Amino acid sequence: MTAHRDVELFLRAQFEATADPTVLDGQIDSVLSATAGRRQQPVWLAALRSYPMTTTARSFGRPLSTPALALLMILALLIAITAVGVTTGTFRLPPAPVVNGPIVFGRYSANLENTEIYLARPDGSGIHRVLAGAYECPQFSPDGKRLSVAFATMAADGSDRKPFPALAPGMTFGCSMWSPNGQQLATEAWSVSDPAVAGIFRVNADGSDPVRLTSNGNNGHDIPGDWSPDGQHIAFSRNTGNWSDLWVVDVADGATRRLVDGPVFGSGSWSPDGQWIAARVGRDFIMVHPDGTGYHAVRIPVTALNEPGEPSFSPDGTRLVFNMKPLGSDNADVYTMKIDGTDLVQITNTPNDNEYFVDWGIDPN
Repeated sequence: MTAHRDVELFLRAQFEATADPTVLDGQIDSVLSATAGRRQQPVWLAALRSYPMTTTARSFGRPLSTPALALLMILALLIAITAVGVTTGTFRLPPAPVVNGPIVFGRYSANLENTEIYLARPDGSGIHRVLAGAYECPQFSPDGKRLSVAFATMAADGSDRKPFPALAPGMTFGCSMWSPNGQQLATEAWSVSDPAVAGIFRVNADGSDPVRLTSNGNNGHDIPGDWSPDGQHIAFSRNTGNWSDLWVVDVADGATRRLVDGPVFGSGSWSPDGQWIAARVGRDFIMVHPDGTGYHAVRIPVTALNEPGEPSFSPDGTRLVFNMKPLGSDNADVYTMKIDGTDLVQITNTPNDNEYFVDWGIDPN
């Protein structure tokens, strides 16, 4: 069984790390004592040393040696732990650590008069174009293997492009955001002929089976941000003509509530632990709890800049990625910084190119 094997490997590694190679017959006792001190209650070791389990205990009329007895006790412990874990469903190995993968962004091409999609490593190396053409709003899938863009999804290397089907006559898809399980998308939709129907739809990952979640109702746009990590809510910005407010919608029933009055720039990036939603207000980033409390500003550690773009959390939740224009420039580069506003790192340096639509994916490997 997998759980049994995992526990066995863990204990073997623990024993090897704590064993004293200078001890012979007493080595197992030494290891068990150290292990008991670090991982278990003293009663665990006491049980192993109780009278029926000492080296004077007999099995089929023959005394057991100390190493043999210890191995039997370890086997019994493994079986007990595995049985409890399997029958109760409580045994869980710790999740693998999240590794920050590539950063995706759009770069304006004067030749094409449109956006091209690029990738870069978190340290700014390995910048390369993924796809040329009119592709906007790239967003990584939760497993880091695919991208959503306006009207389509594709593999992270630009292959296997799958356009969305038509939503309805006269309706157009916009930017899309992946659900935590990668099975659905929240996508903006609107109609040129009837602006009043604009809102956010939940669709399958191939764009099928649209379900309306919000209706703007103000001849503006509802633009989806991140889903909450539990998949129950979606942050979004609601444009009312003069500015945008930050809202949250319940995926199950479509109930909406406003978190921050405008002017807010950005549709809301949800932290991986579910505790914060980040957006931009003025020249600062702001963070707020999903219940609307804890609102505070996070200042970017430079003063000579134009207004930054929309922030997005790194997969491990420790940093933000965003685009930002140096003062006096119309072209933005890509930056990251810690969520407390320190350790600013410039990812791209392209004074003649404007970069935007920034997102950070998990390492798919």
